[in-house]
Amino acid sequence: MEFDIEKITEIYGKGILKELEEQKEEWIENVEYLKEKHAPRIQELMERYPYTFLMDPILFQRKVESLLNTLGINAWEQIEEEMDLWEALDD
Repeated sequence: MEFDIEKITEIYGKGILKELEEQKEEWIENVEYLKEKHAPRIQELMERYPYTFLMDPILFQRKVESLLNTLGINAWEQIEEEMDLWEALDD
């Protein structure tokens, strides 16, 4: 999966590149977790919310599970329609 690095740096500045490099293992593990969960639009989520993907993978997984449980049976569809729901992971 490829991400639009230019888009990310345009929004978050060049400093994000260093953080992504330093925490490469975390964001790769978090992306893989979302793939396992069959999450839609992972690329767009990563580009819009890169700092969320730098989170410790265990904490990331807990927060994703909590969000999915809160949203219920159609959670991924809701997130796909309203990407701002993803911001709950930053709390």
